[in-house]
Amino acid sequence: MGKKRSVLLALILAAVAGMVPAFTGSYPVILASRLVFGAGVGLDCGLAMSMVGDFYEGQERATLMGVRSSTETIGNIACTTLAGALLGLGWQRCFLVYGLLLVPVALFSLGVPARTPQEEAADARADTGAPAPKQRLNAAVFGLLALYFTFVVCNCGYNVRISSVVTEGGFATATQSSFVISLVALTGMVCGLTFGRIRQVLGLRTPVVGLTLMAAAMLLARVAGSLPLMLVSALLAGASGTMVIAFLTDFVGDVCPAGSNTLATSVMVSGGFAGASVTPAVLSWVGDVVDDASATGPFIPLAFVCMAVAALLWVVLREPADSNPGAAATQGE
Repeated sequence: MGKKRSVLLALILAAVAGMVPAFTGSYPVILASRLVFGAGVGLDCGLAMSMVGDFYEGQERATLMGVRSSTETIGNIACTTLAGALLGLGWQRCFLVYGLLLVPVALFSLGVPARTPQEEAADARADTGAPAPKQRLNAAVFGLLALYFTFVVCNCGYNVRISSVVTEGGFATATQSSFVISLVALTGMVCGLTFGRIRQVLGLRTPVVGLTLMAAAMLLARVAGSLPLMLVSALLAGASGTMVIAFLTDFVGDVCPAGSNTLATSVMVSGGFAGASVTPAVLSWVGDVVDDASATGPFIPLAFVCMAVAALLWVVLREPADSNPGAAATQGE
């Protein structure tokens, strides 16, 4: 179908299926609509993200990956707020918020070229009868996939438990805990908008710093006894999430085999979904292992995981002498 038409199909599926529960109370229909909605979101995320790498490269690509991360945060905040407003009309009306997906359908349809440069090159090869190169994955992509999965588990684990940490500690109310959660999102948004500069300054040390910040956020949340300390923890976690995820979605384009950016990015996104899905089970299992049922029980083991991965990346990822992204990819692989 081509990337553009595939993304448009994904957005339309997500928009239509997302709004279905607003008009029916049938459980089988709602369940089916959520399955279709999830398929649309999954198809859209991998393709739309890889298209940044199709049209842009180098510093510009890194900057746009950060902007993408920020707009994701802005969208989450805006849609959650709108859904809350719609709640006054009944719980089903909240699903009308998915109608907003029709806005990017229009923008994407008008603003994005019909064919990416890679697709145009493939068309030219087809005209000459040359076989199309097969997309494949290499060891570097699988390594980044493992890192992405691990980080998403840690990051989601923090976000899932942070409200309980605040209320269990008794130093803030449930309402005040929302400020902590909002600060995580706000910090992530700011870091996303400045990610291009962060990536330029830190280079291949970006995920090392991000993982270290995540470990520090968890350890601080574990010992925090006041709201100000929790706010500092939230600042660290918000910056960490954007730095690591934006770096990985950008860097995978450097290390994957030529012409395999779409497959590599889609696999990475699927790894993120998988990490988010198993996070509750991981938190429960880690809590049982350390025999600590508190909200922060899993934080110390997960913080050590982050630090261990950061130490590994410090050794594995090294900036080449000429700071050439292609050379970095080769050495990283």
